Amino acid sequence: MTSVSHRLSQGDIDAMVEGIAAPKTESPAVLAYNFRRPPRFSKDRRVTLDMVFGTFARNLQSLLSSRLREIIEVQVSSIEQVACADCLASLIEPCAAYVFHSADGVDHGFLDLGPAISFHVLDRIFGGPGDSAPPSRALSALEQAAVKDVIERSLHLLADAASRMVSTGFIVDRFESTSRTIRVAAPEDNLLVINLDIRTPHTRGFATLALPARLLDAISPEKAESSQQLPGRKIEDRKSRAAVGAVLQKAQLQIVGRSTGFQLRARELFALKAGDTIVTCDRPDEPIQVFVNDRLRWTGTVGEHQRALGIKLLDEHTTQPGLRAGRKRSGRIIAMKETEHTNGGAVSPGVETATTPAFNSLMEVSLPVVIEFGRTNMTVQQVLELAPGSVVQLDRMVGEPVDVYVSDRRLAEGEVVMVGEQMAIRVIRLVSDPAEVGAA
Repeated sequence: MTSVSHRLSQGDIDAMVEGIAAPKTESPAVLAYNFRRPPRFSKDRRVTLDMVFGTFARNLQSLLSSRLREIIEVQVSSIEQVACADCLASLIEPCAAYVFHSADGVDHGFLDLGPAISFHVLDRIFGGPGDSAPPSRALSALEQAAVKDVIERSLHLLADAASRMVSTGFIVDRFESTSRTIRVAAPEDNLLVINLDIRTPHTRGFATLALPARLLDAISPEKAESSQQLPGRKIEDRKSRAAVGAVLQKAQLQIVGRSTGFQLRARELFALKAGDTIVTCDRPDEPIQVFVNDRLRWTGTVGEHQRALGIKLLDEHTTQPGLRAGRKRSGRIIAMKETEHTNGGAVSPGVETATTPAFNSLMEVSLPVVIEFGRTNMTVQQVLELAPGSVVQLDRMVGEPVDVYVSDRRLAEGEVVMVGEQMAIRVIRLVSDPAEVGAA
C-alpha cells in the first residue's frame, strides 16, 4: 500500500474548479400572450368541465358497450381551448366528422369519431368480429347513415351532461370526410375541444368533440360550485337545511319595550336625584316601541297582563329610525320639593364652582332619554307568529320600577306616575354602581 504524501494546495483546487466547464443554461423563451386563446382554464371552470365531460364520457362508454355488445372504455384525454384552424388541422384524414348545431341554431360544433373507431363501430353493427384493420377511405353514404344513429344518441347524452352550459339539444347537420370542408367557426375563433380516448378489445382510437368557446361564459363560480353536487347531495342539503331551520326556530331573541323617547339637557340630568320626577312627552294612550334584538319591529300599547306588564302589538315597523330614541322632543324634570316646573332644576353652587368653562358648555348638550318598561325572551318561532293584537308579557310585575336609559346607558329606576295628561317617572334610585350602568 502506498501513501500519498502530496496535498493539494488552494491554488491547485482553484485550478481544478476553473477547469470544470459550467453547464450551459438556456434562457426561457419569451412569447407574446395570446388574449384570444388563454393558456389555461380557471380552477372553477376546470372543475366544472371535468365534471360535465367526465359524465359524458361515462355515458358514451355505456352507449357504445351496449350497442357494440362488447366492453368499451372511454376516457377524457384532454380539454382545451384551440383556434378553429388548429383544431381542424389536427384531425386524421379522411375524418368522420358529423357537424351539428344547437336546437336554437346559435351554436355549432362537430364530433369526429376518427377512422379507426368509425369502421370498428360499423363492423360490430353489421355483425362482424371487429378485429379487422380499418380501410384508408371515407365512409360511404350507407355507412354514414349507420354511424349517424350512434352520433345522434351521443349528442343526446352530451346535451344532458352539458345542461349547465347549453339549454337546448343538438341536431346533426351533415357529414364531412375532410377537415377542409368543416365550417363551424372562423379560423381564428376559439373552440372548446374535448379529446376522447376510446379503447375496444381489438382497437384504440381518438374522438374529437368541438364546441364553441362561448359556452365557457355560461360557467360562473356559483355554477361551478353547484355542479359538484350530486343528486344525493342535494337531498342531504335539504335535510340539513331543515335541521338547521328547526334549531334556529328555537333560538332565543330578546324583546324590549321602550318609550318613543325624548331629550334632556346634560345639566338637568347631572342634577337629577332620587325623588325627582322626569316628565316624558308621552300620554298613557300613545304607543311605545317594541325592539327585537335591538331592532325596532313593532309599536304597541303597554298595560296589565296576568298581573304583569304586557304590550299589545299594534303595527309592524318596517323601517329602522336613525335615532332609536325617536323624535327630538324635550322632556323636563320636576325637582322633589318644587310644586311648579322650574327651568330644569339648578345645579348646586358648589358644583358650578368646581367645573371648568369647557365642562359647563357640555352641560347644555341634549341627550336622548328613553323609558324601558321591561323585556323578555322569545324563540324565533314565537316571534314569527306575532301579529297585530298579540300580547307580549314582560318580565316586570305591575308596580315594579321601570328603568331610565340615557344614550343606551341605564341611569335610574323609578315608578310610573302621571303629571297632568303626561306620563312621568318618579326616580326611586340612581344607578351608582358602574357595573349596573347599562346592565341588561
